[in-house]
Amino acid sequence: MIQKQVYIGNMVGNTRQNVSYKINKRRVVPEEEQIVVEGTHKAIIDMETWNKAKAWKANRFIAKTPKPGKPKAIFSGLIRCAGCGGTMSATAHKGKPAYRCGTYNNKGKSVCPPHTVREEVLEILVLNDIKTYAKMAKKDREKLVKEISQRLNSEKATSFQFIESQVGKNNSAINKINATVANLYEDKVSGKLPEKMFYSMLQNYETELATLEEKGKKLDEQLALEKAKLRDASRWASIVEQHLGLKKLTREIALELIDKIVVSGFYLENGKRHQDVTIYYNFVGSLETKKQRQMPLEKMAI
Repeated sequence: MIQKQVYIGNMVGNTRQNVSYKINKRRVVPEEEQIVVEGTHKAIIDMETWNKAKAWKANRFIAKTPKPGKPKAIFSGLIRCAGCGGTMSATAHKGKPAYRCGTYNNKGKSVCPPHTVREEVLEILVLNDIKTYAKMAKKDREKLVKEISQRLNSEKATSFQFIESQVGKNNSAINKINATVANLYEDKVSGKLPEKMFYSMLQNYETELATLEEKGKKLDEQLALEKAKLRDASRWASIVEQHLGLKKLTREIALELIDKIVVSGFYLENGKRHQDVTIYYNFVGSLETKKQRQMPLEKMAI
């Protein structure tokens, strides 16, 4: 569905061309060369959903069918190296699943330091995290959604309440100018205000009004974005609550809930070696602090 713009109200032409008049073959025209006419009919998909779906498709991991008798690793394709950003490949250590930086495997430690993490430890970490949020959603979903929204909006300038208040102030300023301009017209008609002064003041108010209207458009866009975040937080809370009684993590559940898991290399802190593990969930991203995602090396690594 996200391949065809007809679903968002656009018509697309010049999608295929004849290779030659001598042969009966056609080629697909690159997207940038196609002819797009926007708003030709009513859309059945809103742009927000369309863009999210395209972004997800561009970044999604396409799982390969595992060999017969060899189950797919739970987090295959989901683990990322914090150092190079590359995928950590599923491997085995002493017969048990693990993940090692693919960049290190292919290019050596001069490009990315070697680090590995066991799947069984990641499974426990992720399972406990999911169950924690599932309990929170079951107890008070509205509170959880609010907390997620606050974490997504770490700065006051991007919070829903702040933007909403700015929209109100901006609309009040616009209404005030419109009322003032209306009074100017009355004063001009009644002769209280000279015509030359009227047009001079009108020009200043029109300039100010245009600035406020442009600001209003940007604020409306920001407000729509924050509303979308709230919807995403609510949707995620609803999904995670369904896994309240989860006892074993499967690959299907991991793909349903998780966007990626970022694992750092080793580092020293307070005399101990550590790795950081950051879980990025679908819809809401990372919800943890550094302290929560940090684990001692002896528990994490091989």
